[in-house]
Amino acid sequence: MENEIELADFFSILWQKKIIIIITTIIFMIIGFSGSVIIENIEKNQNTQEISKMYYAQTTFLVATSQISTTTIEQPLTNSIPVNITGNEKNTINDITINTYNSLVKSQTILNNIKNKLNLTEDLYDLISVSQVNNSNLIAINVAYHDEQKVLQIADELMNEFVQNMSQTYFIDAVSIIDKAYLLSNKDIANIFKEYIISEAQAKNDLTNMLRTLQISTLIPKKELQNIFEEYIFTDKNIEELNIDSSLKDILQIDSSNIIIYTIFSTIFGFIISTGIILVVDIFNKTIKSENNISGKILASIKYNGTKNIFDILRIKLENNKLILINNLDNANENSYITDNLATAFTNIQNKTLLIDLASNTNLVEKSSEKNLFDLIKDKPKKIDSYISKSTINNLDILVSGNIDNTCKESDFKGVLSNLEKSYDYIIINSNNVLENANSLQIFKLVKNTILVAIQGKSKINDYNKFKESISEINGNFLGTILLKK
Repeated sequence: MENEIELADFFSILWQKKIIIIITTIIFMIIGFSGSVIIENIEKNQNTQEISKMYYAQTTFLVATSQISTTTIEQPLTNSIPVNITGNEKNTINDITINTYNSLVKSQTILNNIKNKLNLTEDLYDLISVSQVNNSNLIAINVAYHDEQKVLQIADELMNEFVQNMSQTYFIDAVSIIDKAYLLSNKDIANIFKEYIISEAQAKNDLTNMLRTLQISTLIPKKELQNIFEEYIFTDKNIEELNIDSSLKDILQIDSSNIIIYTIFSTIFGFIISTGIILVVDIFNKTIKSENNISGKILASIKYNGTKNIFDILRIKLENNKLILINNLDNANENSYITDNLATAFTNIQNKTLLIDLASNTNLVEKSSEKNLFDLIKDKPKKIDSYISKSTINNLDILVSGNIDNTCKESDFKGVLSNLEKSYDYIIINSNNVLENANSLQIFKLVKNTILVAIQGKSKINDYNKFKESISEINGNFLGTILLKK
């Protein structure tokens, strides 16, 4: 049961601070969204700058072999590259052939020769790839480099070294250079691969294998590859009709914006942070937060400026006590809210009620008397009419305290209270904080019946305990606590 109450308090605290939680969560959401947009734009600009430094060149060739293989038993089978271009069979180039050419072009022998000829220091391996041209028997050597002139030189030298190597190593009739090196634009790259992509999609082949075969993802930076597919291929009607957009997007991770993810994460983080801070602050907050922090009897839990019916119920609980003193630990105006409404509740059943306002906070005075409580104590008159202030409520009289006179004796005040009790059915005293006012403590000794008003989130638990101790020390009758909820 205790755990259930603590859990209820937990949610109650969060509900009370819901505005703070909502505002903090929204702020974090905005920060997350704005930050991710800024970061993504910075990365995009960086990638654009990097991409702008790269140039792409291509050169193409055709390998011709004899109809009758010249491979002998002594010669390793790996030295024969079966590529038929006689026209009897079409599209005989397969993945193995492409991979073989790629390995030859990127062999250390060829790459080292080119680096020595062109005085290059960079590793060229990841800047070179081999691909099939438009699903034909033509083979393309693709080169990427940050210098426009050097990229053409590298492509031509690669082709020359490859032709020489093939002539010396493999049994072939000829390696024909179809195109010398030329620069490629994004549109050129898209046109080179578009037909093959469409044919692969029409055949319902795995596009992942297609990309691996072409090896374009190793040659071209991913961001530029994404731009190429988005700008020149995804807009093609054939591609749209084939409905393969999502497949390619998964492969290339196109539109993999993290803005939504970061925004959601920041929103959740903001909610956790705000609730965490509220709970940590609440742990160190030693004020009365709920009924669980009150050890004595709770007469009522009242919502400030809430329904007035609760005071009729409270009046019934207190109707056996003719003289009641109500104290507030915080000297706040909220105490007058309790005393004013409780005094009014007693008058609802035609009881003649007197409200003694020691805190000078009542809102029920319609016309103030020139004299006050301490004048009444000193004068000891037979009639008290001239000392009573007129209130706005029928059957309710108000006696204000005025300036405190420290010369008044306790016995004098006791005599005044006795006379007042004879004239009224109920007397409600609105008192200052007994812990801070010695005169209030003297009154407590005389009144005996006391009630404490504790304000949720404001009254301190330690002060509440001290108040109870003070009442116990003077042998007072502590009727209970009224918890005022904000």
